Amino acid sequence: MKHSTSKASTVILPPAGSNTSKRKWYYLVGLGSLSVALVLFLIIDSISDSNAQKAAEALLQETWKVREHAIASGADKSPQSKQWLEAEQWLESGRQMMNARDWHSGQELLRRAMASYQRSQLLLDERARVRSELDTLLSETLAAWEKLDRAGILAHEGVAPSLTSAEQSLEFAVVQLERSEFLAHRREIVAALKSAQDGYRQAFDEFQVYKQSLGRRIARLKSEVTAAREAARNAGADTSMMAFREAEEAFSLVSDSFREETLLLHGERWVSILIETRKLYERSRRDALAQAGLTVPKAATDAARSAALAAGASLEIEAFAQAEAQWEEANSLLYAENDMPDVLDQVLLLMEQARSGYDSALAQTKQSLDPLFGDDAPRFVTIDGSLAFGIHEITRAQYAVFALATGRNETEPGKCAEPRCPVTFVTWLEAREFADWLSERTGENYRLPTESEWDRVANQAGQAIPFWRTLDEACRYANLFDRTAKGVAGASNITLKHDCDDTLAGVSPVALLEADSKGIYDRYGNVWEMMCSRFEGPAGDCVAADDEEKRVIRGGSAESTIEGMMRNWIYRDERLSDVGFRLIREK
Repeated sequence: MKHSTSKASTVILPPAGSNTSKRKWYYLVGLGSLSVALVLFLIIDSISDSNAQKAAEALLQETWKVREHAIASGADKSPQSKQWLEAEQWLESGRQMMNARDWHSGQELLRRAMASYQRSQLLLDERARVRSELDTLLSETLAAWEKLDRAGILAHEGVAPSLTSAEQSLEFAVVQLERSEFLAHRREIVAALKSAQDGYRQAFDEFQVYKQSLGRRIARLKSEVTAAREAARNAGADTSMMAFREAEEAFSLVSDSFREETLLLHGERWVSILIETRKLYERSRRDALAQAGLTVPKAATDAARSAALAAGASLEIEAFAQAEAQWEEANSLLYAENDMPDVLDQVLLLMEQARSGYDSALAQTKQSLDPLFGDDAPRFVTIDGSLAFGIHEITRAQYAVFALATGRNETEPGKCAEPRCPVTFVTWLEAREFADWLSERTGENYRLPTESEWDRVANQAGQAIPFWRTLDEACRYANLFDRTAKGVAGASNITLKHDCDDTLAGVSPVALLEADSKGIYDRYGNVWEMMCSRFEGPAGDCVAADDEEKRVIRGGSAESTIEGMMRNWIYRDERLSDVGFRLIREK
């Protein structure tokens, strides 16, 4: 039997009736289908949400494990904390999304957190690797430092110039390594450590050169001392003479204590001892020659020469010129490394000839100074009715007359030895004695000026500059430290307020420059001039001879600038090469 109606039987037909019934029927069918679809959607969504939750929870566990591993490695305490803080923030935000059941957003935040934890771990590993490299390099540098220390070089920094820069480089590297941001300064630290290593190696080489040089210097000095010792012995020196005995003891000390291994510790001390020992042997040689009979004729010749020079003798006098040549030849033989017994007679003959020549020159020079000063007598200009001021400083020739008359020793030539040079190397007491002697011989009243009198004559009291109108005029009247002196002294770095040139390089004969309006020469420059006033006392009073306080000197010298020439001081028994004096005469 065929079932031709089987399909039709499965079709649900609307109930018979009105159209309203049909519409209700269709509504119910649609509603049922929608419910079925909704149920299916809810089932599928529930399954998907469950899977997302599981995935998020699994990712959270994995992220947590990465975090714990990073903590175990110390990433949470690492100075490079930026990645760690970001990871912590992503983790917290991800957990908040999971609590809100926003699984997908939570997973995205957890992935970011995991990546940040991993970056933090990588940075920590990189920091450890770099630190290991730097520590290795530091150890190598310290090994180089220890090598210098064992060699004793660190105790002799001055002989190895490279040591200072190496120490500075090492100090910089150590300071940077102690900082938490050392990773950012890796290149600078590496460069500093390598520079320190190079410096230590160079310092070691420099010190070896110094050590060898010191050894050669000591060997040379020992040779020189040995030669001086033999010369002293040949001259007759022996241990009965103090200088020779001291030299023998010092030389024995060095010879006995010299060891190569203690060269660094005692080398400089040995050098000093050897130099002093050589001097002692040389002195003992001279003492031996003196004992051989040379002292008396040499002293007599020297005294005759001093007297001639003090009287103003010069090479223009034939007898003086010949005596000077003989004197120089005798001294060259005396102090040369000769066998003295072979040249002693020659030296004695030259000394005797020179002394005779000096006596002759002195006699010729004295003729021009009699009576008293002759044409070279001190001259004065009257300032007011009661005061006359010397037109220039007392000269060597004028002082020589005083020295001869009073039986005094010569004054040293100082920086200017010509007769018309200002006399220097005289004490304040001697200048006063000169004035007293001149007063006694002439019946006039001569003395050193007070500081007030000097200021009154110089119109200087309270003024910033001397009498000339402009600073550049200074060289017309004053022998100061000028362009010529700068050139001679090699002092090109000094800036002068008085940019002028007097053509004089140092202390010169008096009255070479222009006089002032009063007819007075050299009020400023050339040599300082002694006052009779105390440096710290009334400017108008003269100090007593037995007063030990400082005396005033005024006017500056050839070595003075304008700023430094106004006022200075000297002790009453002090001798200086740039201090002289000028007298005043009062009624």
